[in-house]
Amino acid sequence: MNLKSIPLARGLFAPVLFLCTVPAVGASGADQVPEIRIPGAIFQPPPGQERVPVSPADLVRASSRLTAAERHDLGPLNAGERIRMQPEPAKGRLRQKIGIARDLPQPAVLASLPGGLAAGAERSHAGGIAKREADGSLSWTTAFASPGAAAVRLHVSEAYLPRGSRVYVYTDRAEVHGPYSFDEGAGPSGFWTDAVAGEQVYLEVQFSRARGDASACRLVISQVAHLARSTAAALSPEAGAAAEDTSCFKDEPCVTTADYALINSVTRSTAALEFQDQGSFYLCSGALIRATGDTTTPYLLTASHCFESQASATSLQAFFNFRNSSCNQQPFPSETAFPSTLGSTLLATGTSSDFTLVRLSQSPPSGAYLLGWTTQDITTSTGTAIYRLSHPAPAGISWPQQFTRSAVVSPTAFQTCDGNPVGAYIYSAQDVGGTSSGSSGSVAFLADGSVVGQLLGKCGSDTSDPCNPAGGANYYLLDGSFRTTYSSVAQFLNGGTGSCVTAGTVLCLNNGRFRVTAGWQSPTASGNGTAVQLTTDTGYFWFFNSANVEMVIKVLNACALNSKYWVFAGGLTNVLVTVTVTDTQTGAVQTYINPQSTAFQPIQDTSAFSTCP
Repeated sequence: MNLKSIPLARGLFAPVLFLCTVPAVGASGADQVPEIRIPGAIFQPPPGQERVPVSPADLVRASSRLTAAERHDLGPLNAGERIRMQPEPAKGRLRQKIGIARDLPQPAVLASLPGGLAAGAERSHAGGIAKREADGSLSWTTAFASPGAAAVRLHVSEAYLPRGSRVYVYTDRAEVHGPYSFDEGAGPSGFWTDAVAGEQVYLEVQFSRARGDASACRLVISQVAHLARSTAAALSPEAGAAAEDTSCFKDEPCVTTADYALINSVTRSTAALEFQDQGSFYLCSGALIRATGDTTTPYLLTASHCFESQASATSLQAFFNFRNSSCNQQPFPSETAFPSTLGSTLLATGTSSDFTLVRLSQSPPSGAYLLGWTTQDITTSTGTAIYRLSHPAPAGISWPQQFTRSAVVSPTAFQTCDGNPVGAYIYSAQDVGGTSSGSSGSVAFLADGSVVGQLLGKCGSDTSDPCNPAGGANYYLLDGSFRTTYSSVAQFLNGGTGSCVTAGTVLCLNNGRFRVTAGWQSPTASGNGTAVQLTTDTGYFWFFNSANVEMVIKVLNACALNSKYWVFAGGLTNVLVTVTVTDTQTGAVQTYINPQSTAFQPIQDTSAFSTCP
């Protein structure tokens, strides 16, 4: 009998995995990990980094005066785009889309600031409206529409604005996001704005007053993300899927402390994750996780089959507290009505236990909870209860937080899925709730709230029914074991302990104080460089094979010279490279980016870290 494993990143991946003999747990090295248990804690934003809400009062709001010539309407999806919105053919790990990036026929380009505009006056300029306020400040507003979309995002591919300028996106329904600062440009892969509900979005640029008439100005919006909250209804007749049974789903507000004692904490850690990958948009689940002795760093754990590149991490929008206000509320609210963060740094990812760890670029909302974790091996602890909150999307419809409970099972070698051995993965049979596409990456935790894994998907001979309670060879939930993941993320989750150890994709320099990673992306692939230590201060990374060195880097102690640590690097590549250097004693981070299709620019940073001694 063949078993198949189906990851649940919004839409069912459908690789057929054949029965196999399971290697011993020790084959993964996880049996060498000490048992550690770290409690959860409420997130405490660092001073000065608390999120400041924005409102329509922060805007000029010239949108009502835009003419047709000052609006960029893409029209309905054409036949080719509707095909792109459909689930990909079943070949390997493929995902059902929630949207696509639509190219504007002509990018919207703001290449100059209008001159001679009197106070209080406005005029058409560069496909938008430029307005000079009575106080002398200058703004520019334009609009974008993708008819039929449930939500849209804008892609800023270039941004060179007078320093101090700010950019906002908003809608007619008082939804406002920003301000975005492009003082350092838009980044090598561009910048995706927050999603706004509806098919139309306004973009407003407020130029710095001090440089309101500066000549250096360029802003390019090249794409609009067309997001569908209900793929079954919004894509095409061919894309419609048979309705899934959701009768077993348990809405988070229906869960009492008798069902799960820590429900009021874990609900504040769970996030719905929306991100782009190679021009398409997807949904997964994930959760905040705590580092040892640290309540100020927003680490987030999800699955590597959700995303594994820095470009996707940069586009990540994580929606928190996306839940119904009452038990089984209908209709569902929109994600965009809930607090979210935008952007992240990819720290570690791997397929051995299907994990991705990122650090969010913005603080999660007030009251957010960082889950604790344990390296306890529960993969053979038959009957142990594990719990999760996730954002399933049956038939492509995003659901608010849903609760699941399952019990660990110990399948025989002939009941497991090929490539997912017991030890590296936790097999369990659900007995409360259900999961579906979109649940991928949702963390599994114990009764005490300790994370033990994250969801790869379903495994069994019949995974078509989300409410299948049978277990056995017929149906399993499959989580990557955090015990196996731990060796790849310990350098981050051990906080400021200085315990960095060179292994896999992590290079540890200057006697292990500085942790270095190098993410790469070519036009056709992406990944993380493999680290090789040369000396205590120096090492290199290879990307494609071990005989092909791509980048050499060193971190020097120059405290006696200028009270700094220096970072020097050189490369033999022209792909996109994101180098992240972290001082494990202080948590200070420096990120260096080499753009795509550009010969690697040498790094000679003699003021990288002011963290002496």
